[in-house]
Amino acid sequence: MICFGVNGIYAFMGHFFFSNYTATLIGWPAGNPFQLEVAFADLALGAICLLNAFFKGSYRIASTLSQTIFPECAGLLHIHEMIVKKNFNTGNTLILLTDLFVPLLAVILLVLTNRTNTKTGNKISA
Repeated sequence: MICFGVNGIYAFMGHFFFSNYTATLIGWPAGNPFQLEVAFADLALGAICLLNAFFKGSYRIASTLSQTIFPECAGLLHIHEMIVKKNFNTGNTLILLTDLFVPLLAVILLVLTNRTNTKTGNKISA
């Protein structure tokens, strides 16, 4: 989860400090306040995942949900942009790799962690 946390902080920095450039890279209009909203969401998700180093148990489930819901929904929006608006800008297409595979990786890691902890008697509970 630490790598997901670092990714969230990195995404925050792009949307916050370089918002116009990031919007242009995605193919969206620069100067739109949605960039700040996305930046703050990325910051929150990054912080949640970084805190995984200190909290265990059901906190891992919450972190995994944060890394599943937001990226998958964002990925669907990027696909919609490609189909409906023919938006094939680099920032709209390459991000699909992380939008679609990060959630899958997060769920796999949670399942593997739960199996390992179950064998040692430390099952993750909701």
